[in-house]
Amino acid sequence: MSSFVTLEQLESPRAFGATATRLESFTSRVERTTVVPPWVAWGFNAALWFADLETFRESEDEALVSNAYVAKLDAHRVILSNLISRGERLLYAGKQLELPADFSLFSFADLRAAVASLETTLRCQHGGRNPLSVDLEIEKLFNVEKSDH
Repeated sequence: MSSFVTLEQLESPRAFGATATRLESFTSRVERTTVVPPWVAWGFNAALWFADLETFRESEDEALVSNAYVAKLDAHRVILSNLISRGERLLYAGKQLELPADFSLFSFADLRAAVASLETTLRCQHGGRNPLSVDLEIEKLFNVEKSDH
């Protein structure tokens, strides 16, 4: 893959093969069942989110290696924002459910950290730059020229 995974791919379990399709189908059935605790269904959704996150990070790496990263920054921002939003919804739902400490191979803190890493990526790659006045002050302080970014 020479560019970022698309938003449509992230929202489709087919992007991750038959195993993810079966997992999402099973998750859907689990969510409709009253026998399974809600936190179990939440865990499946969180696991799918982590799979999406892994696919996104791999597509970032591939875009960097193929020199397609800069050309794909608009798509990067949209997909990144979508992942953050979905992660935040999982965090909110998880707090409502009062998840057991050992409910999964990953913890609530792992999910929180993953969302925070995406937020850091958003700020670093798509956030604002220094105003001109700040750049001028930096030039004076350190006797350096303004960077191009």
